[in-house]
Amino acid sequence: MLRLKSNKTGNEKNKRYSDTLNLPRTAFPLSMKQGIISKREINIQEAAEFDQLYAWQMGDSRSRTFCLHDGPPYANGEVHVGHALNKIAKDITSRVKLLQGYKVHYKPGWDCHGMPIEQKALAAIKSEHSELSPMQIRHTAEKFAGKTIERQKAAFKRWGVMADWNNECYFTFDKEYEAKQLDLFYDLYEKGLIKEDYMPVHWSPSSKTALAEAELEYNENHVSKSVYVRFLIDNIKENIQCENLNIYALIWTTTPWTLPSNKAICFGSNIKYCLVRDNKEDVLYIVAESCLEKMQTIFNNRLEIKDSFPGSVLNGATYKHPLFKDINFPMLPSNHVSVTKGTGLVHTAPAHGLDDFHLAVPHHLSVECFVDELGRYTEQVGEELNGKHVLKEGNSAVIDLMRSDILAEEDYIHSYPYDWRTKEPTIYRASRQWFINIENIKSKAL
Repeated sequence: MLRLKSNKTGNEKNKRYSDTLNLPRTAFPLSMKQGIISKREINIQEAAEFDQLYAWQMGDSRSRTFCLHDGPPYANGEVHVGHALNKIAKDITSRVKLLQGYKVHYKPGWDCHGMPIEQKALAAIKSEHSELSPMQIRHTAEKFAGKTIERQKAAFKRWGVMADWNNECYFTFDKEYEAKQLDLFYDLYEKGLIKEDYMPVHWSPSSKTALAEAELEYNENHVSKSVYVRFLIDNIKENIQCENLNIYALIWTTTPWTLPSNKAICFGSNIKYCLVRDNKEDVLYIVAESCLEKMQTIFNNRLEIKDSFPGSVLNGATYKHPLFKDINFPMLPSNHVSVTKGTGLVHTAPAHGLDDFHLAVPHHLSVECFVDELGRYTEQVGEELNGKHVLKEGNSAVIDLMRSDILAEEDYIHSYPYDWRTKEPTIYRASRQWFINIENIKSKAL
C-alpha cells in the first residue's frame, strides 16, 4: 500500500477541522479523569441532599400514600443501561407523586436466586456445578450476590434514586424474608391452593435451566434429522375399505428423540384424509389428501388411493407404538393440526411440546418426562436409551430402534431456539412446577 507523506505535524492535523465546527461553550471542566468526576458527583449529591429526601418526605405530614413495588434486579453483574432505564423511570414516577402531595413508599430489593447468579459465581471461582455440593453452590452464590448488591447499590445511589438505601432494602436470601415465603407457601399448600405438576418449558441442557422466551435466540439455519414413521392402527370404529390389509397412520417429525414419549396421534376433524395402498409392501397408509403429492415423491409413485374420508372418521381409533406394542394409544382430534408440512397426522408427545401438553390435560394423558436436566434419557425408557443425550447419540439410537417403521429420513433446515448464553440448542421438556390457584384470592389481590 502507498502511504502519502504529510508535511503537517500531528498537532496541526488534529486541529485542522476545529475552526469549522459550531460547538457549545461551557465552564464545566471536560477532564475525563475519574478522580475529578467522582469528586464533582459527590459534591452535587451532597448539595442536592439526595440521601435525605426520602427520609424527609416519609416524616412529612401527608394524607395520601403512593406505594411503588420494586421488581428487583438480579444480583449477578455490573449495572448497565437496562438498570438505568428501570431505576430512573421508577424514580421519575416517585418524584411526580411526591410533587402531587403523596408520601412515597419505595422499598428497593434484589433477586438473589437462580442460575444466572450460580453461573457467574462458579465462573468467578473457576468451578463447575458437578464439583460442588448444593450447599457449597448456595453459599458461593450468596457470597457473590452480596458483593454484587453493594456495587449495584452504590450505582443506584450515585444516580440519585430516591430511597432509604441504608435501611429499607430487601434481599431474597434474607433469612426472615425466606421464612415468610415458606410460611405463605405452606399456608397455601394446606388450603389446597397450591400443587406440584408437570409443565413443558424451553429447557437448556447446556446450562441445566428453564429459559424464558427472552432468553432464546433462534438459529434460522438449524439442521434437524426429520423422519416419516408409521404406527399400526389397532382399531377404527368407522368402516373404511381396508381389504384386510394392515393400516398404518403415517406421521412426520423433526424430533425423533421425542418418539419414545409419544402418547397420541392427532388429526383434524375437518381435514380430508385418504387411504393409500403401498403396492410394494402391500400395506395401507392414512395421510391427508393434500399431502399425497409429497408422499408420492417419498414412495416413488407407488401409492394408490383406495378410499377417502373426513378426519372425523378417525374418532375413537387406536394404534400400537413400535416400542410399546402392548399398549393401545388414542388418535385424537385437535385444532393445531395442519397440512402445510408433514402428513396431516401429528405425533404428540405431551412432555415435549406446548400444543401436545394442552391436548394431554383434558384427555388425561401422561405428561411425565423421561429426559433429565442434562438432556439425557432416564432409565424408564429402557436400557437401549438410558443415559444417551437426546440431541446427540440418543436421537440416532431412537431411529435405529424404530428402523423397521421409519420409511424415510431427510435433513430439514428450519428456525430453532438456542440458549442465548451458551449458544447451544434447547429442548422442550416437562419439568415439575408449582401452580397456585388464585381464583379465591384474585379479588382481594386486585
